[in-house]
Amino acid sequence: MNQFRIALIIILMAISLNYAQVNVQASSNILLMEEGYWTYYVDSKSTLYGTGDYQGEFSTYITVLGNGTIKHINSTIIIFEKKQEINFKIEGSGHYDQETKSEIHTFAENSVIDRKTLTYLSREMKVEIEGEEIMDELIVGMPVTEFISPELSVGQYVEYYSIDGLINCQVSHGERDYEGKKLQTIVLRYSGPTGQDPWLETNGTAQHTFIFEKNTGLLMSSSSTTETTGIKGRRITTYEYQLDSTSFWTSEELSQQFSTTSALSTVETSTEKVINENEEDPMIPTDYFVPILILTIISIIVITLIEIRRNILRKNHTSQDDISESKNLEQSEI
Repeated sequence: MNQFRIALIIILMAISLNYAQVNVQASSNILLMEEGYWTYYVDSKSTLYGTGDYQGEFSTYITVLGNGTIKHINSTIIIFEKKQEINFKIEGSGHYDQETKSEIHTFAENSVIDRKTLTYLSREMKVEIEGEEIMDELIVGMPVTEFISPELSVGQYVEYYSIDGLINCQVSHGERDYEGKKLQTIVLRYSGPTGQDPWLETNGTAQHTFIFEKNTGLLMSSSSTTETTGIKGRRITTYEYQLDSTSFWTSEELSQQFSTTSALSTVETSTEKVINENEEDPMIPTDYFVPILILTIISIIVITLIEIRRNILRKNHTSQDDISESKNLEQSEI
């Protein structure tokens, strides 16, 4: 199996794991409906700039087009279907020489969610090209990432798994324009250190922002930037998630939302200003697992394979030199 295939398998597995999750008490008080849908896209890039003996560049690009649909909902569970098309590309130069390669894969998943805790009860995945179906048992009990509890309060701190590990985010409330209307939102923010980069063997810095619509708890957008500098070079990774469309917020629903939340949002905004003016954000990571920065993992694997390939070529070249020397000795003896 070549290095590109290995990297591709890892990215498909990682994306399917929904690599961000929130560790807070959820609520069934979210405004969802059967056959309600949302569409979204993801754009991510990670580039390693090598220095010294590692002079060169290695880049990984990922774009995702996805959509989700609520298939069934009651007081205890939510069943939704999600489909994604993933475009994955790698390229490298210099020490990390790698010809440009890209592939597109699609897969679908059906998930059953506990509506009260917003955690997975089951998930079945299907790779559409191969037609293989996989029951993902590891996901059971993990929080769903498409939604968050609408009951989070301003100033609260919640643990959240970002693209580079477990972080401690501060909650704030805000507003966001959507098709000419202003929606109330829940915002999670983090600014601080990252987990250790396995290749650069050092920690970096990160900026993360996650925005959710307040009544449905649906993820509207997220933006992440991490930067790590070590002896071998520097890595910069960006990740952008953007909601493209949804059927959840009709004009009638928006009108009801404005009438019931306008007074509350005024109080919350005032509270948020006081917190921002009088407190420093204690956004310190609570813990780090082995970093789950997907693009970094892919880069490490591909770079390692490039090193192996480089060593094999050196050994073959050395062997050929030894053979040539032996022949020259034999000829001189004759």
